Amino acid sequence: MSKDFRVVASAFENLKLRKLSKQLGDEGVLSLISLWAYAAAHKPSGILGACAAEDIEMMAAWEVASREGEFAKVVADLRLIDHDDAAGYAIHDWPEHNSFLVTGSGKVRSSVVDVRVDTGIMSHRKIVALRRSLGAAGVVSLMRLWAFAAVYRTDGVLDGMSYRDVSAESRWPSDDAAYVSLLVDLHLLESEGLEDPNEPERDPTLGGPFLIHDWSDWNPWRTGSKERSKRGKIASHKRWSEAHTPSTPIADTRNQPPHFPPPPPPAPPPAPSPLVPKPATSPSAAEGATSIAERRRENYDGGTVLSGTLGRKFS
Repeated sequence: MSKDFRVVASAFENLKLRKLSKQLGDEGVLSLISLWAYAAAHKPSGILGACAAEDIEMMAAWEVASREGEFAKVVADLRLIDHDDAAGYAIHDWPEHNSFLVTGSGKVRSSVVDVRVDTGIMSHRKIVALRRSLGAAGVVSLMRLWAFAAVYRTDGVLDGMSYRDVSAESRWPSDDAAYVSLLVDLHLLESEGLEDPNEPERDPTLGGPFLIHDWSDWNPWRTGSKERSKRGKIASHKRWSEAHTPSTPIADTRNQPPHFPPPPPPAPPPAPSPLVPKPATSPSAAEGATSIAERRRENYDGGTVLSGTLGRKFS
């Protein structure tokens, strides 16, 4: 027989539970939690089997005699329990939220924020005394405070929270100080020996600081969640750094004068081409024409004009 079950921290904000609270009040919400506790202890698969409405209300400890049969009808209409002609009744989504009970593996979904609740919570003397003093609303408000701590105060220490703050997170509607003082008197909250000597003295009318009693014993997974998250971030950063660090270390050039690479060496001069003697050739036609023009210029300068093969001397 299991000793505990899980309640998702966001369960009290679920639309179905809000409708249940609106139709049946806090008595209906507390009876649903009692039904979950009974299933964890006696029906770990979540299958209640073929049973009458009276049996379901007995499992849920629904004790409103004037409204007999109403709880079973409302939770069935809201699909908080499912019905199958062959298997009978089963708690809705039980394997999803309490898979460790169904499989017997002891493992839960690490991505879901939940609160671990004892299966015998409704018969615990502190809870009985709280319910006797404040009714079902007092117990439901306490569980709302547990759900708040699972998300925002994972170590169970309600540091920086006054009477009013604790009452507000518990959704307690009336006297803040009286409600929180009762939780302290029942040792559901602790307030002694939690003062930090380095902090200024608090106004005693505000109350606090507070610690949820035995939080680390019942919810060790949530208690160490911040430290696990910190270690995970460090390990992730280390893996990323190793994957993106080059094999050759890069010198630290910070605060160093700029360094420019030396210019490349000058290119060597081209090698001289080998001398090749030119072959002897006869004068070309162009060279012959040049010689004729030169002779004509010499004769003109000397006073002789050549025309064809004849020449005439002039003075």
